[in-house]
Amino acid sequence: MNYNFKYYLSVSIGWMVSSLTAIIVYREINFINLALSLLPLAGVIACCFLFGKDRFPSVLVPAAGIIFFNTIFLCRLASHILIDLMSATALVFFIMMIVFMIKAPATDQNSTFGIRAPITLSHKEVWSRTHRFLSIIIAGFLPASFLLIFFWCNWGRFWSSTALVILPLSISSIYANIIGRPYERAEAEARENQIRNEQGYRS
Repeated sequence: MNYNFKYYLSVSIGWMVSSLTAIIVYREINFINLALSLLPLAGVIACCFLFGKDRFPSVLVPAAGIIFFNTIFLCRLASHILIDLMSATALVFFIMMIVFMIKAPATDQNSTFGIRAPITLSHKEVWSRTHRFLSIIIAGFLPASFLLIFFWCNWGRFWSSTALVILPLSISSIYANIIGRPYERAEAEARENQIRNEQGYRS
């Protein structure tokens, strides 16, 4: 499956969930707000059926689309916007997530950045797949992270922003352990075969 399509799908689902949550919490449910929430996902699904998953353009397009929809959405919910000290913290977390999303797929195995679990450090393929997955998952959490800069208040905003950073890392760690099991089994079988061969050779 084309990775650009996965980014589109992740961002559009993330936008739908976070924007619907906002309009429900603030009791701003109306046709226009619902349309703003659902249009990106509907557009992605429609393009998938019309053009196929392999013809989606650069991920810069969904980024620009989210900026556009966020701008309209903020105007629609302007009366509920609250900026305080924790807005700066939410902004820092948002920028951090963008950096992680961009850097993760291109990162090689190292001792300072990424999902540094034993399984990812032992297998280059697991590392690569896990960090591509991490990047796509982070993309889905970006819309909520952006909205938290403007909505909610004080420590609720802080802890929610923190959770949005931790959740993709936790999900990706679980994913790494799941996809790493076949590699571990293959290694164990290879070791057993090697031991049998050595024993047979000695006998």
